[in-house]
Amino acid sequence: NEFAFSFLSFIIVGGKELCVSRFLSVASLQGLIHEGTMTSLCMAMSEEQHKSVVIDCSSSQPQFYNAGSNRFCEDWMQAFLNGAEGGNPFLFRQVLENFKLKAIQDTNNLKRFIRQAEMNHYALFKCYMFLKNCGSGDILLKIVKVEHEEMPEAKNVVAVLEEFMKETLSLGF
Repeated sequence: NEFAFSFLSFIIVGGKELCVSRFLSVASLQGLIHEGTMTSLCMAMSEEQHKSVVIDCSSSQPQFYNAGSNRFCEDWMQAFLNGAEGGNPFLFRQVLENFKLKAIQDTNNLKRFIRQAEMNHYALFKCYMFLKNCGSGDILLKIVKVEHEEMPEAKNVVAVLEEFMKETLSLGF
């Protein structure tokens, strides 16, 4: 359910293990995110306590347990389910490619905003608003935190953004 599936473990029940495993490998952004970033992200995510995500395929509609969620994932999940209902594999593939494109586009936008925010407070606010409104700010922030670990200015921007996002969550916005 999150961007890079490689740091999550899945348990698939209901007899459709091969289909779901193939979907997860195709939907993964692992080949699209730099390998070093992916490795660091996997290590950072494994330090957090995660339960395996259970995907129950025993009914007509898959059920997910222990799955984190954000607005981005929920919107795309609905798009995938709608694409699957028609039975058209080409439409489903197009939805999948659009998902990947949007995830990479959001990541690149955030990286660009962070570079601008290193020199400009208005850009920092713009960066914060992007994270708050994109629907996947929690995951994007983890990705850029890992990528900018060795860059002091960018690392400071990411730290400020993390603080703002924590305050936003605690205030319920």
